[in-house]
Amino acid sequence: MAIGEPAAVEQAELDRPFQRFRIRPELLASGKKVTVLAKSDILSGTVMVADSGGETIVHAQQFMDQLFIVLAGEATFYGGLHEMVAVLGPWEGVLVPRGATYWYEKTSVENLVLLRAAAIAQNAERETVRFTGQLRPAAPVEVIEGKHFGD
Repeated sequence: MAIGEPAAVEQAELDRPFQRFRIRPELLASGKKVTVLAKSDILSGTVMVADSGGETIVHAQQFMDQLFIVLAGEATFYGGLHEMVAVLGPWEGVLVPRGATYWYEKTSVENLVLLRAAAIAQNAERETVRFTGQLRPAAPVEVIEGKHFGD
């Protein structure tokens, strides 16, 4: 290939569609709601809104690295049952590597709005290991009509 000549690109790469999204989830009076923003075979993006709870089962994703970024509110992440890993406010985040035991909870008065990107390890067994049941009862999802993150 000569200097300045474009690199060869596989047709499959050219055929992949872009996925545009907007982060504007509904705010909640109670419960937790997850919205998928975009997804490919190895990467997914979601936004989670919680008025109560969070991810309140101690577990480990054996096949997935996850990046969590707080957009609003506050989240406390734990390794194992009681080891506090991080208390995160807006624009702070944590990487949870595959195989790590963790859980998190909303620790603010206002809704927790949490952006999550997850990368799936190729050829890995897709197993989630749960070490506990729900640490607290799940609240029913109740949307605040007409209220969205970013309004």
